[in-house]
Amino acid sequence: MGEDAETIYDYGIESILTTIQGMPVEEAKERSVELYRGAALRTFRLLRAGMNLTVQKDSPNFSLD
Repeated sequence: MGEDAETIYDYGIESILTTIQGMPVEEAKERSVELYRGAALRTFRLLRAGMNLTVQKDSPNFSLD
């Protein structure tokens, strides 16, 4: 991520997922569909994990003790 990228959290954004990881820009351009698809899949996996936590929280066995 770029320098100061985390300042985006100040605007209500909760998370950042990168699409390129240490590769030249030209390669990233050539693989953009693959890279964006991968980032989208990781995002949806995180959303699903969060939804599962909510379900568990609402279960009768959930306790913060």
